[in-house]
Amino acid sequence: MCGLMHDIGKLVILKLAYDHGRKTGTPAPPDEVQSAVDDRHAAFGGLTLKRWKLPESLIEPVTCHHDFTMAHTRKKEAAVCYAANQLAHRYGFGCESDGRSLLDDHVSTFLGLDEAWLANADDRAPGLYDVARKVLS
Repeated sequence: MCGLMHDIGKLVILKLAYDHGRKTGTPAPPDEVQSAVDDRHAAFGGLTLKRWKLPESLIEPVTCHHDFTMAHTRKKEAAVCYAANQLAHRYGFGCESDGRSLLDDHVSTFLGLDEAWLANADDRAPGLYDVARKVLS
């Protein structure tokens, strides 16, 4: 669920920007919207899940999916969400691939991920992406 919900704040911000444009007749400045999406979507996502009365086991990892060290009670879950987000960027799942190495990030040590684990993930990722694409189409 954390993986599915971690970027819900982006949708909330875009909806708020859309509503602002409809209400005022003036679109929200694109650079401000992009800045809000980049800098605040995790916090907006956490607030949204809290408002929807979803469990704290989802709220804190979503809120901290860009900095798992900020999690107070669900640090491991936040670290897994953070690592999954990093892997999505590595493989280009839903974004441009940036090839980042998870092993250069402190989350690897925290979760006990090593070169063998990442090599296995690298081998499996393309097939998993193809299966997901087929299921969704």
